[in-house]
Amino acid sequence: VLLGTQNAEYVGTESQNEATMSRFGCIEFEQPKTIVKQLLAGTEAELNRHGGIGIKLKPEYYQQAQAFYTKCRDSVHNGLITNSSLNIRGYIRALAEVSESYGFASLKEQITVQVINTCPNEERSSLKGILTQVVTI
Repeated sequence: VLLGTQNAEYVGTESQNEATMSRFGCIEFEQPKTIVKQLLAGTEAELNRHGGIGIKLKPEYYQQAQAFYTKCRDSVHNGLITNSSLNIRGYIRALAEVSESYGFASLKEQITVQVINTCPNEERSSLKGILTQVVTI
């Protein structure tokens, strides 16, 4: 069995050529509707790697990160932005940074740094508008 993965329509990747694609069955996965479990597990793993064992964020941090993701996902489905804002690793980094700052970094600030600033320049103002509507902490 041979498996390969590819992030289709992801900034910095190219599609496989037709010869490769004709030799494999392709399974396409939708971006998940909810990422809360991934955020919880990923943030805990990230904190453990940095020695932050036992640091916990209140549930509203995960809920607001999820709310921002949901609005971005809706915007992607409506063709308003690309899927670059759906990078779960960025959300995990944002939550870990907030956790490790002991209250000195806000979620809004870290989503800007870890998610929005990694997206194409032409999408950032739209994403900041979504962020302002959804994230309050």
